[in-house]
Amino acid sequence: MGAGAHIAWFDEIGLGDREQVGGKGGSLGELTRAGIAVPPGYVVKTSAFERFLESLEREAPVRAAVAALKADDLESITACSRALRRRMEGAELPGEVLEELTAAQARLVRAGTEQPVAVRSSATCEDALDASFAGLQ
Repeated sequence: MGAGAHIAWFDEIGLGDREQVGGKGGSLGELTRAGIAVPPGYVVKTSAFERFLESLEREAPVRAAVAALKADDLESITACSRALRRRMEGAELPGEVLEELTAAQARLVRAGTEQPVAVRSSATCEDALDASFAGLQ
């Protein structure tokens, strides 16, 4: 897989890269490399999210807060979830992630892609055999 640490273009990835780009991203890569007409695009790798979490961890533990929750304490889970959502929504992207995203979007515009773009989530574990369905893991 080429490109930067946090971005991969469709023509650089495939299903073998699911851990970093998710199932949808890997499939778009396979289609692109097979010569099927796919709009140009890129995937934000899991490393970007990991880097984002690292930046939050410096302020206050994220993973430790989640790990301390008890599965049967829905009130605490809800409160923790709301607090983490507020932190994530208010946080800035780490500089190198923002730079790669900005450069990737500029490359799309230079290639003539000045129309709206589609943004899709693609969890790296959503296609697992033991998963009920996407988004609930």
